[in-house]
Amino acid sequence: MAHQVHWTMEVYDEFLRKACLTPEEKDVIRTRVICGWSIQKQAQELGMSVSKVNAITKRLKSKYDEVQKRSNILKPRNKSIKDTYIA
Repeated sequence: MAHQVHWTMEVYDEFLRKACLTPEEKDVIRTRVICGWSIQKQAQELGMSVSKVNAITKRLKSKYDEVQKRSNILKPRNKSIKDTYIA
């Protein structure tokens, strides 16, 4: 997600205001976007497994897509093929 959105402080703040994030989601988005931590470092520092960080990131992508529809500031994500694949 860090590479799919051009994150500025304005975009970050707008997403936080509108997305109703859990504390864990806020930690993951902050450490990824603001701090630039890798998934492994997030897992280690936040006391989560890598799979939990990935699951939270997946939820954040869905929330971003929903919030983006109602925001003048948030731009659509550059979606990868993996995001559009339906099993």
